[in-house]
Amino acid sequence: MADAADVLKAKEEGLRKGFEKGIEQGIEKGIEQGIEKGIEQGIEKGIEQGIEKGIEQGIEKEQQKAILGFYDLGIEVVKIAKALNVTEERVNQVIKEYR
Repeated sequence: MADAADVLKAKEEGLRKGFEKGIEQGIEKGIEQGIEKGIEQGIEKGIEQGIEKGIEQGIEKEQQKAILGFYDLGIEVVKIAKALNVTEERVNQVIKEYR
């Protein structure tokens, strides 16, 4: 028959194993959640940056069309720049690049 010392030792061993298992599971869960959150944030940031870049490129393309359209109508560079709220250098750059 087990004496009190054996019972106490068994309880301590059970507690130790339970504690170790709890720590192990906690670490695993923390890593899983960290990876999941990192992936979600990465995807969100990628989508956000992609949308921003797409909008910027769309605006840039429309601005180029406007500059070239005004230029083809014979409007002065200074007036084009003022109308589109861009620098004269920007207008000249677009004209030089596409005409």
